Amino acid sequence: MCKNTEKQIFDYLSENLSPKKLEHSYYVAMLAVELASKHTLDKVKAQTAGLLHDCAKFMTDEYFIDFFKKRNKTFKNFKGIIKFRPTFYTLCGRNCCARKI
Repeated sequence: MCKNTEKQIFDYLSENLSPKKLEHSYYVAMLAVELASKHTLDKVKAQTAGLLHDCAKFMTDEYFIDFFKKRNKTFKNFKGIIKFRPTFYTLCGRNCCARKI
């Protein structure tokens, strides 16, 4: 990961996560890199995934929906999303998983 991107991620997480969650994400990233190394996988992707795995937890459902609307993405894993964000289903609508929002 380039230093500028790494700094942007840390800045973003520092602003949006509690110190405890930030520390947790840091340690998850370290573990992800270790696992990727042992399994000959991409360590940069593993580190990025570890750092960002909790970054959406602070988002409101409305913000989360708007995040995807701006990117014009289809929800491929809608059932997985609503499992953890039940109000998302109500806000988004029943056909959200089959269409772009």
